[in-house]
Amino acid sequence: MRKKNKTQTTYDEVEKYCKLEYKARYLKMRNRAVVNLILFRFPELQSIPKERLIFFAKEVQTYARAFRQVIQDHPEWLNEQEKYEKMIKEQQTQIDLGYTPGLNNITNLKLLEL
Repeated sequence: MRKKNKTQTTYDEVEKYCKLEYKARYLKMRNRAVVNLILFRFPELQSIPKERLIFFAKEVQTYARAFRQVIQDHPEWLNEQEKYEKMIKEQQTQIDLGYTPGLNNITNLKLLEL
């Protein structure tokens, strides 16, 4: 049996939560659901008002989205090790989804037609 990685464990946790709390499935409730899961994992944060944590979760997502977009727009800013790790992660995700890595590249498709 394959050891679960942190992403899969987090996925399982979110899936279980969404089964128990149907409102967590709604996009508008996502930040509140994230905060509830974080509070469960880190109970010491319960001293911070929940609305403040929800605002914080929204800001974190906004900044994370902006960072992904900036790096996507400027891939040259990644160092060689990061580029390699990104390529490996993308290929592993493609394999996990049932695709063959590299076949989505137009150049590779043209080579296959020859």
